[in-house]
Amino acid sequence: MNFLWVYNIKEWQLLLLIVVLFVLIGVVGLLITEPSIKRWLGSPPSSNDLIANFLQIIGVFYGITLGLVSVATWGEYSKVDEISSKEASLLGCMYKGATAFPEPVRSEMKNEIKGITRYIIKEAWPIQQKGLIPEGGRTARLENILYNFQPKTENEKIIFSNELALFNSMIEARRDRKETITSGLPDVLYWVLFIGAAINICTTWFLVSTKKGLHIIITAMTSILIGSLIFLIITMDYPYIGKFSVTPEAYQLIYSDVMGG
Repeated sequence: MNFLWVYNIKEWQLLLLIVVLFVLIGVVGLLITEPSIKRWLGSPPSSNDLIANFLQIIGVFYGITLGLVSVATWGEYSKVDEISSKEASLLGCMYKGATAFPEPVRSEMKNEIKGITRYIIKEAWPIQQKGLIPEGGRTARLENILYNFQPKTENEKIIFSNELALFNSMIEARRDRKETITSGLPDVLYWVLFIGAAINICTTWFLVSTKKGLHIIITAMTSILIGSLIFLIITMDYPYIGKFSVTPEAYQLIYSDVMGG
């Protein structure tokens, strides 16, 4: 389910919007259905014990589902952050490793590695933040330089082998980063979450109480809790998009500290 449009809204506004929407659905639904439910179920305590037990059971199952989805979403967010840090670290290691190459290969490799890092920060990252996969990656030139190098000594062979291994690992990390740009939760999971939210909120309507204000508060609090957790899942679903997202800070640190800006 594509929620990319919500990332154009500020986080606190999105939280308020989702929570208010859930509370309105819960409270308005309660006020509309209360007279009919009272006539159907009778006076308190009526079947409150049965409803409370049912609410507790579905609440546990839904709470576990929400918790697992939240943990999985956070895990994916952490994984994406780790992939970006790994790629940035590999670029830094390649830049340092290029120092051991003879000229003019040394300068050519350093310029290309620095250009790749600058491209990720300045061009690729803004594209990723729109939920799009950036084309290319400016690695072809670096690959040509590396594969055209002919080591002449044993020392150069070792240096070349290490640099080639770093290059292949960097390409793999770049591929992993691109694969995670558009990977969000499947639509069916969102449908389960929304259906479960509706069932939990609607179940509170069947509690028969003489204190209408208390009943409204219970329904509103249930709606606030569910809405807040769904907000958390939505904001972390696409780790590169929105204010609460993975930043190019790792690349910026490598670019300024290792490559000299």
